[in-house]
Amino acid sequence: TRRSSDLYASGLGSRAAQNLVRGLPSDTAVAVYSVQPLALIGGPGVTVTHFSAESRYHYLYRGLRLLTYRSGTYYLLPKGWSRQRDFTYVVVDSDNITIDLSSG
Repeated sequence: TRRSSDLYASGLGSRAAQNLVRGLPSDTAVAVYSVQPLALIGGPGVTVTHFSAESRYHYLYRGLRLLTYRSGTYYLLPKGWSRQRDFTYVVVDSDNITIDLSSG
């Protein structure tokens, strides 16, 4: 049998996950500008725009939400994230990438 503390922790985790999913559309929006193509396509709601060769950045990825940021690393979810389509992206800040954050 599970102890009551295990059930309590499980319930808290489930509620936190449900709140995260409910809040994604309004959470911090992320735009990723990149010199090189990134493997950010495929997540629900993620789009890419290609810029001309004269531009510093050749790719713009949108439709991402900020999960968390730590030590130069962004953890991102597509705005259409769900448990069935559990994409999570990790983007490390570099000279070849610019991250723009805005309200969702």
